[in-house]
Amino acid sequence: MGSIIGVMKVRTQTNLVKRGSVWTFRKKVPLDLRLHYGKESIRLTLSAFSLHSDAKREAARLASDYENQFVLIRQSMAPVPSRPLTAELIPQLAKALEGHILTADEEVRCEGMDEDTFRFWEAETEATAAEVRRAYARGDSSPIDAALNDWLSQLTGPPLWRCRPCRSSRK
Repeated sequence: MGSIIGVMKVRTQTNLVKRGSVWTFRKKVPLDLRLHYGKESIRLTLSAFSLHSDAKREAARLASDYENQFVLIRQSMAPVPSRPLTAELIPQLAKALEGHILTADEEVRCEGMDEDTFRFWEAETEATAAEVRRAYARGDSSPIDAALNDWLSQLTGPPLWRCRPCRSSRK
């Protein structure tokens, strides 16, 4: 009886399962992302695809999309390197924050705001400020940490204090 040495048949992973006449896409969620997704695998019915070739093409597209999503989620979960807060950095941060606030204020003034929207944002701002004050009094910065990190990450781009002219003055 002869045997073939060094040849092994490798099956390509298609992420496809057929149940009755319906194709189903199935992809295992990586261990490090299961808490994020809340499940071990992703299952999607591909009922719009009756032909195996169409279902296989769609499954390949979905698999690629999920792999890209996994990469993005991992990147967002990665710790952001921090810089020590130095005496020289504090005035720069204060100036950048002031510029950011003034730019946002200028945009609102140029666009205008009706009374109901103004009242909504006034109440929202007061409630947020009160929550942050209460938390800071306890030494807890968590209510503002995410927003502060987002804002600080913008500092690596162009300066935030560059003003744009109002729409009304652009004529």
